[in-house]
Amino acid sequence: MSEIKRIGEGGTPMPMAAEVMYNGKAMMDSGTYGRLTITTAANSTALAIVARSSLDPYDGTAETLTAGDEWPVFLLGCGKIVEVASITAQTWADYALVYLHANDGQVSTTSSSARPIGRYMGIGVTTAAAGELIPVWLCVAPGESTG
Repeated sequence: MSEIKRIGEGGTPMPMAAEVMYNGKAMMDSGTYGRLTITTAANSTALAIVARSSLDPYDGTAETLTAGDEWPVFLLGCGKIVEVASITAQTWADYALVYLHANDGQVSTTSSSARPIGRYMGIGVTTAAAGELIPVWLCVAPGESTG
C-alpha cells in the first residue's frame, strides 16, 4: 500500500489567493493570475489539496497569506494518498468515491452535481466533526467525472 502523506509533508508550491490555509482543504483556480483559492461549490473544478495549515504552530493564530504567496499543495490526479477535510456526519465506505462539497473546501459522499476528487482509502468510518481528515487517493484528474 502507498504511504499516506500526512498534512505538512511534501507538496508542490503553488501561488495562492490572500486567505488562511487549512489542512486538507480542496483548492480551485481563483481566476486571478493562476492563484488557488478554497472551493466554494460541489461542482467546482478542484485542482489541489492544501498540504499544510497556515495557522501559527505556537498559538494557533490564523495567518492570512499575501496574494501570490506560494504554498504547498497535493495536485489532483497525482496518485498520492493524502489527508482531506470531510464534512461532519459522513459515513465513508472502503474505496468509495470522494466528492467535493459546497462547504468551504471540504468533501462528502454525495455525488449529486458534485465532482469527484479521488477514492476513500480508510476502513469505513463516520466523521464526527467538520474538517475531520480522511485518507483519500488522489486518482481523479481535475474535472474528470469518475475515478
